[in-house]
Amino acid sequence: NLNNAVLILDYKRFLALEHVIVHWGEVFCSRYKIYFSKNNVDWEVAYEIENGLGKKETILFDEMIYPVRFLKFEFDGASGQNFEVLEIEGWGLAEGIINTKNYK
Repeated sequence: NLNNAVLILDYKRFLALEHVIVHWGEVFCSRYKIYFSKNNVDWEVAYEIENGLGKKETILFDEMIYPVRFLKFEFDGASGQNFEVLEIEGWGLAEGIINTKNYK
């Protein structure tokens, strides 16, 4: 069971993020939190999802978040025993895509 699973993404540079897009596989997680950090030590909550619908979810932040080097996803509430993140895109002033193919 992957409830309470954590995924940390390192952009390898600082970005100003406006939104992220999560591409889910067949099984998804309906509750998760997104955090951001500039040093992988101090984390701030960027967004909290309570009723995710799977497939392709676009999460628009209330305001541009900066500086961001790391994004952390804490997953809770999988719709099955496992879930699958196919890809996570981060978009903002400095555009970038981090590919997390088949994270299970």
